[in-house]
Amino acid sequence: MIENGSGASQLWSDWLAQLEFLKYLPDSDLRLHVGFGYYLGAPIERDLWRRNRHAKGDLGNDVVGILTDYEYYSAQVPEILRFSELDPAAKLFSISSPDRPDVLVNSDVVRMQVEAANMHKLGLFENCRCFLEIGAGYGALCAQLVNSGLVERYIIVDLPDVLAVAKRWLGYLRHNGLLDLPVHTESVTDPQSMASPGIYFIDSSDIKTLGRSALRPDVLFNMNSFCEMTTSAVVEYLRWIDFGRLYSSNRERQFMNHEIDALSTLLSTHIRKVWPTIKDYAKLQGEIKKYVFLGSNDPAWTAPKIDLTDLNGIVGREMPSL
Repeated sequence: MIENGSGASQLWSDWLAQLEFLKYLPDSDLRLHVGFGYYLGAPIERDLWRRNRHAKGDLGNDVVGILTDYEYYSAQVPEILRFSELDPAAKLFSISSPDRPDVLVNSDVVRMQVEAANMHKLGLFENCRCFLEIGAGYGALCAQLVNSGLVERYIIVDLPDVLAVAKRWLGYLRHNGLLDLPVHTESVTDPQSMASPGIYFIDSSDIKTLGRSALRPDVLFNMNSFCEMTTSAVVEYLRWIDFGRLYSSNRERQFMNHEIDALSTLLSTHIRKVWPTIKDYAKLQGEIKKYVFLGSNDPAWTAPKIDLTDLNGIVGREMPSL
């Protein structure tokens, strides 16, 4: 079990202790559990209930709501970015779209669709072949983006225990012919090993050792986990990864995490250019539940021409069915 001194916040050290049972499950059962308790995804038990009601012809608000959400967000992206659950056991916890029976929808599919729609609107998929995700959970977004054909190399950086889950689930998909790129399950210690197309994994404690010149993704992104880390961990990532652009979709801090400063301040302090400013968000009416920030260290980079209210998941409509 990982110790707090390895860089995990106390919050994550506590969670990892509760996730140790995943080691004893077969790979085929992982997806039925990694949504448990919000640790690595949305709680899958709600998806199980929803699927069972749908199978009995119950089209209540919960069932209709998630399908409406999915259609709303997926309509904002091209066909290659319309997601569907990939796990072979998908029909146990997903419901099919009325117009497209081959599309299987659940909470995590909708959550990932939200982020993909935002990144599409911000132009992050244009001329970008190498993506690096910090804190990828069990690999939900990785699998979807890899299968979109937009990615040549996908690098996941996370705590060792979480990497182990992502390696198993993504490897399981690949073994079953459901993932389009090779999964290199050995954690990277030599940057040269990441030259060919595929999915790669880096232990978070090795970032500094690999060095800034080794990690130069076109896009670096983080969703819902910077806010769960320590201040020093976030700063280390920003210091040792030489990214083209950063996409951060987070709250200021996870409400149970007391080891991080305001995330908007950290990003503004340690990245050359950040869009939007916290003052821009303050001008919006209503409660702001989440901040989406785009950043770059390139002095020539210019902010996107998009209205903040066009971004998903920050004000107003934030996945009502979930």
